[in-house]
Amino acid sequence: MISKKINNFVRYNRICRNLILDMVKDVII
Repeated sequence: MISKKINNFVRYNRICRNLILDMVKDVII
């Protein structure tokens, strides 16, 4: 159960990072 929460947290962080990178790319380009 704890490991599942950690996995969800990591996945959420990865998605957020991707969204931020996409926004930065749009701003740069």
